[in-house]
Amino acid sequence: MIACALALGLLTACGSDGGGTRASGGVDGNDGYNPGGEYTGGDNNTDSGFPNTGIVGGAIMEGIKVVAGNPSSPAKGFVCSQSTSFNAGAYIEIGANGLVGGLLGNLLALLSGDSVDNLLNGLSDSVLALDGDLRTAAVVTQALSGLGGLLNSMDVIVNLPDGQTMPAGHYAVFAVSFPPSLLELGVLSTLSVQTLLGDVVQESGVKVTTSSLSLLGLSTNQLSTDAGYALIGYKTTKPYSRAQLSISSGLLSLDLGEKLYIHEFCTAGRLVDPPTES
Repeated sequence: MIACALALGLLTACGSDGGGTRASGGVDGNDGYNPGGEYTGGDNNTDSGFPNTGIVGGAIMEGIKVVAGNPSSPAKGFVCSQSTSFNAGAYIEIGANGLVGGLLGNLLALLSGDSVDNLLNGLSDSVLALDGDLRTAAVVTQALSGLGGLLNSMDVIVNLPDGQTMPAGHYAVFAVSFPPSLLELGVLSTLSVQTLLGDVVQESGVKVTTSSLSLLGLSTNQLSTDAGYALIGYKTTKPYSRAQLSISSGLLSLDLGEKLYIHEFCTAGRLVDPPTES
């Protein structure tokens, strides 16, 4: 049974460590696509899909260099092999403007009750981003309307189990997708990632900005879905205990229902040549 704690400025997906000592575990090999690249999901966040063959673009950096994604040269894709594990004690918080916990509470005290509710309820099914299954996803849903310009980002923070850190040289990569209904509107949105050790920022600077996720594919193969996919993060050069995905610009203020799927937070993987057209 999953128990979740909710307090002002903090939305946490709480889980027992189950006696586990690992911060992450293996990713399920079924990614929602058959060997022919045909989509097999049911178009909802509990039965979706994220192609894990190196076909997905975005941006993955190592230091100041893009090592996988659309700007990489030579072109490389990324295959996720491990992700943070809810069963091992990893959990998710919601923040805004780079603030979480008590500091965020001070900011939310300036907002109306409805605005606070919209922020704190802005992520549904959060444990599905920590289950090792690319066919499931947490989903950003709520509009952050009526905030008077006080908030410029909604932040999803993945915390490793208490007392654990991920050593340098591992990955910190969010696997995300946008629903087709959003892409059709061409809404400009920016996703950015930073890693932290405690409250100290370790690495930052990677961003994906797009109004049409068609630019995110690496292969000449066309996936049989209208959804847009992206991988964004780092091959780390410093250890981290937390990673933050910030969602900003027009995506925050529009009441569009489901806005963003967060499939997994990948801590290990490999760089591959993108699949070519058969």
